[in-house]
Amino acid sequence: MKYVKIKPLIQGESDIPAENNHWGTTSPDTSLFMPGVDYTPYATTAYTPPASFDMAKVLVPTRPYLRLAPNPFSSAVRLDFLVPSDSEAFTLQIFDVAGRLLRSWSRGDVTVGENSVTWDGRDDRGQRIRSGIYFVRYRNGDTLVTKKIVRIPR
Repeated sequence: MKYVKIKPLIQGESDIPAENNHWGTTSPDTSLFMPGVDYTPYATTAYTPPASFDMAKVLVPTRPYLRLAPNPFSSAVRLDFLVPSDSEAFTLQIFDVAGRLLRSWSRGDVTVGENSVTWDGRDDRGQRIRSGIYFVRYRNGDTLVTKKIVRIPR
């Protein structure tokens, strides 16, 4: 059996057997690998695919989030967020720097899951807001996220 000398993390000497390792003299049996894929030196066993795979469970986020794009914006901004299925107390609100509520969306305006709304820079009365700094507040149960957004002149 061949050995490779490695530098140990603690005081003393250390030897590791090199047989069947990627630095050893024995190559793995490549007939066990998926065709057309070069695994050397990363794997020494055959690939076994999972019996079943539910893509929906992997791709659907479970934690609430809020994304704003573009920021800064001039005419419209997209607000991406998640409404979990167990949530009844959801609000998405836009405030000015004085704390005045300008625009809001509630649970009845969106569906459960991932959502996206486009804000055209108008308040709830349809009035266009001025350029400046605003705050987007996302509330969902115990989760509260506030992000700053900037409106610039056209």
